[in-house]
Amino acid sequence: MNNPETYTAAESNNLDIGGFLMTLAQKWYLFAIFLGIFIPLGILSVQITSPTYKVKASMLIDTPAEEASNLGSNQFLEQGVQLFNNRKNLVNEITYLKSYELVKKPLEFLGFNIGYFVEDGLRDKELYKKSPFVIIPNDASRQVINTPFHVKFLSETTYEITVEADEYSIIHPDLAVSKVDDRPIELKKTCNIGEQCQTEDFSFLLLESDNAKISDYAGEELYFKIYDIRKIAEEYTAKLEIILSDAEGSVIELSSEGTVVSKEVDFLNQLCETYIQAKLDEKNMMAAKTIEFIDDQIAVVTDSLQGAEEKLSSIRSNQRTLDLNLTASNAVSKLQALEAERADLNVKNQYYTSLLNELDSADNLNAIVAPSAIGISDPILNELVLEMKRLSNEKIAKSIGSSNQSIEMRVINDQIQHNKNVLRENARNILKSTEYAINENEKRINQAQSIVSRLPKNERDLVKVQRIFDFNETLYNYLLQRRAEAGIAEAANSADSKILDTARQIGTKPISPNVPFIMAGCLILGLLLPILIIAVMEAFQTKITDPLKIEKRVNFPIVGNILQVNSMPRDILDFTSQRMASLLEDFRYLKVNLQYLAPEKDKKIVGITSTIPGEGKSFCSIQLANALALSSHKVVVLATDMRRPKLGAMMGVSNQVGLSSFLTDQAQLGDIIKKTKNPNMDIIPCGHIPPNPGELLAQKKFKILLDVLKNSYDYIILDTPPSGLVADYLIVSRHVDVNFYIVRMNHSRWEYLRDMKNLVQNGDLKNLYIILNGLKKGPGTNKYAYYSYYTNSDKNTNNSLNGSGNSKNGSVTVRNKIKTLIGTKS
Repeated sequence: MNNPETYTAAESNNLDIGGFLMTLAQKWYLFAIFLGIFIPLGILSVQITSPTYKVKASMLIDTPAEEASNLGSNQFLEQGVQLFNNRKNLVNEITYLKSYELVKKPLEFLGFNIGYFVEDGLRDKELYKKSPFVIIPNDASRQVINTPFHVKFLSETTYEITVEADEYSIIHPDLAVSKVDDRPIELKKTCNIGEQCQTEDFSFLLLESDNAKISDYAGEELYFKIYDIRKIAEEYTAKLEIILSDAEGSVIELSSEGTVVSKEVDFLNQLCETYIQAKLDEKNMMAAKTIEFIDDQIAVVTDSLQGAEEKLSSIRSNQRTLDLNLTASNAVSKLQALEAERADLNVKNQYYTSLLNELDSADNLNAIVAPSAIGISDPILNELVLEMKRLSNEKIAKSIGSSNQSIEMRVINDQIQHNKNVLRENARNILKSTEYAINENEKRINQAQSIVSRLPKNERDLVKVQRIFDFNETLYNYLLQRRAEAGIAEAANSADSKILDTARQIGTKPISPNVPFIMAGCLILGLLLPILIIAVMEAFQTKITDPLKIEKRVNFPIVGNILQVNSMPRDILDFTSQRMASLLEDFRYLKVNLQYLAPEKDKKIVGITSTIPGEGKSFCSIQLANALALSSHKVVVLATDMRRPKLGAMMGVSNQVGLSSFLTDQAQLGDIIKKTKNPNMDIIPCGHIPPNPGELLAQKKFKILLDVLKNSYDYIILDTPPSGLVADYLIVSRHVDVNFYIVRMNHSRWEYLRDMKNLVQNGDLKNLYIILNGLKKGPGTNKYAYYSYYTNSDKNTNNSLNGSGNSKNGSVTVRNKIKTLIGTKS
């Protein structure tokens, strides 16, 4: 009949979109179930999720392009403001703004450690600045945190506290972190408004609020929670976003998200104000440090000046000396100049000594007094001190988000240490130079004093006291001038940063929950999950469950549908019951199709096989033979499965004498042919089970038997061995005109079809057709074989149904006959 190429099988792993879509349509109930789950879940999620809003503020951080790094004494007053101003790094300032310590300050100021709520359906509502009462925790006592304290007002002066929890967290002033107590807590306590409400686990004061009245929430369930402010600070630090609005500018934008707009607005505004005040306090601290140093020097000089003034007045009154002669006057002037020089050197010497002490002991190097603040105009020293302040500020900013062991912190620490070493070495060198200058100054003072020593005693006493007085007066005036300049600089201090835009809500709608996104996601999940489940089930489905997929994967014609019968009568040929009558009708349809297969054969040998036992080949052999016999065809069923024979037992015939007996010359043909209740149908059982079934079937005598039977029968039905287990069927198939392969639904596996495909492609089998066994009753089931056969013929117009391989007209004739038959049956 057809060549091996007639039924080119599709690879089983090809994507069958049409079949998969049909499977999806068949399992529509999965989509209904999952959509019925996810859509309500999406709606519930929207209902129980508190809306989140975004709030944004902007602030200008002034960053001067140049700093006064070389301030001499004559520049102090003009640049006093810049004296306490270090160049800012915007990245460091942003890091500082996001620092834990800075964020915690506005949270403490605003009282974010207490949350007030009212129960409101599926989600509770926070009463920020709208609560009718205020809670003041006792900071010296341990507190239950993150647990609702339900408040019920009993009268104008009393209220009832109810606390219930399986476990709770405790925070204590002496503990660095909160700890969890796994004991259940169940407490109901009555307290007075305005008095301490205290137990071993908590202590707080409840006061009436000015923001709302208790009567405004009559009948409402009110409660509050005490939080660990440290945890709140960590949460706000994490969600606070700060960005530069322009890479070239110094304006930053701060944003935060929360469920209460006014709460986030207050936080951002207070954070900006806290930052501005912290920076101003830092500048004022530097100015105060400078003034403190000058005041210490003035206090010392004031005592010396007062003593000198008293001695000078005493000498003049006692000795009645009003003035000095020219020689004494010149000596005094020279001594005064030398004393003024020594005073200046002593101030510098004290500063260098103080600087070295600060470098060795100061925790905050940013508090070191700048040299220019006391009139030291050394540019290198001044630059080193300013650099030390800059590095100290940078370390403070970076230490917020990094540990001391991080690479970033190690780098900045190395820079500070290096700058400190350079500054210390420079200060020591200058200190040595200053000490040398002081020694030289002492020598010149001694020389001048030797001149004064030759003066008369009264003039010497006057010169000595006058010299001390003039020196202290000059030094005192100098220090007063410096203090005035420092005071002016401190008074002129102002914040470098300012708020440009106070915090406000962005947009009019919450940023979450995103209702369209959530519902779209639920819809997609409700559609995708069933598809995924079905795809996984299909991928791991090894058994054949869908007839339509057979034609998609292997292009073998399906010529018969056999409905599933749940129970069989004892007599397999008893068709008196309705279910057996319907089954007989299926085989009548198969008989009609068989008439158009191998039409050139007057006598047809039909081989019926399957891959494994239990797929129904013996059953189909008997029923097909019966259907043919009922149409007045002479039919014989030959049991060629001599390994596990079933035919004889199903027909109630003994297997003692049969095919094997004939092939081994132990019986004659007339001995092995058994009659059935249908006069047109005979069977030949297998006989005794031989040790070599394959060799017997390969004998020439088997072919002679078939030829002899053709003389007496129109159809010879061969109940063959399973093709997937032994090679017996390949031996038998050489004599077969039509091969029927049984596929039992929900039993046969796809790999069996792949094996049959390989046999067809290799030329081992020809004229292979599929019979579907075990189909469940459904609309149009009885007609499926006809349409399938017709469709396959349409797809392969070059293939002949009559087996000639080139008879196109014959194919058309057969199709027309089938169409006519379908119309008749319908």
